[in-house]
Amino acid sequence: MPICEDTVIEFLTRNPDFLLRNPDLVRHIEVPHGFNGKTVSLIEHQAQLLRDRLRGIEQQYEGETLRSQAHRSLGRAMYTAVRSMYQTDEGDEPLRILEHFLTDHYAANNICIFAAGDIASASSKEQRHLLRALDPWRRSLFAELLNNPKPLCDSLQYEHRVALFAKAAEQIHSSLLLPFRLYGDEALLAVGSDSWHQYQQGIELDMLRTVLEVVSNLTEPSAAETGENPVSSTIRG
Repeated sequence: MPICEDTVIEFLTRNPDFLLRNPDLVRHIEVPHGFNGKTVSLIEHQAQLLRDRLRGIEQQYEGETLRSQAHRSLGRAMYTAVRSMYQTDEGDEPLRILEHFLTDHYAANNICIFAAGDIASASSKEQRHLLRALDPWRRSLFAELLNNPKPLCDSLQYEHRVALFAKAAEQIHSSLLLPFRLYGDEALLAVGSDSWHQYQQGIELDMLRTVLEVVSNLTEPSAAETGENPVSSTIRG
């Protein structure tokens, strides 16, 4: 009764040492020796496959290691930025620190913060170059994002990039939008980079959101500044 090829393949797969236990059989069968244009033995062929697999694993590990090192470096930078924000007495210093943090660690070529409220009275002249009014048109354009505050990475149409970055929109290849609160009101951080695929969901974005939370807390007007009774505010909350 003839044996089908599938049966032989299944048997050899389950018994990979079959030829080692029956070395004389090798003389009676044809084993392919060509491998990438070179003449090699079956053992060398298997060794090469193992080396290739090991090389792939090593490259994957090296990639993970590099990412881990980059994350640790970014984590240290985040800690330094947050510590500096808490140590300053200047009301707008958190914005300056945020700007440097984005430029140094997020490949940011264009940074704009669209904020509601009275920007002129809330901010200093030094940081006003970052701020734009969150006017009704932009508020309507990005209403979905502001109402459902989640980061938006590299999903902007050209008209949206123009609304955010004006003439610089032509050079923007990656973009990031993050809703947050500034001076006690809603705001939208817009970051543009001339690098491709710069922003994506992950630990880097989580770290940036942490920094923005600190900015929100530090720029929140106090009850004395707003003229609000802290007791009545607590009752309403």
